[in-house]
Amino acid sequence: MLTISRGTLPLALFGPAGYGRRTGIIVAPARVTTAAAPLLFGLMMSRLGLGALLVSAGLSLAALGVLALLRVQPVGASARGA
Repeated sequence: MLTISRGTLPLALFGPAGYGRRTGIIVAPARVTTAAAPLLFGLMMSRLGLGALLVSAGLSLAALGVLALLRVQPVGASARGA
């Protein structure tokens, strides 16, 4: 689903003009972070040792906490209250 929506959503929102350029701009940050993550984690491991695992676990738990705070509004519910 994610790969299909990643390809079709920009086309549906912006149209076919400049589709490749827009798609490239949208995915560039994800590609850069995916490429840099192993290097940065390796550097963190060399400097912090096992502390790097604690930092990684802390960031994962923080992301989980933020995700838990998100609320999905039921379909058809008004913006003021469900």
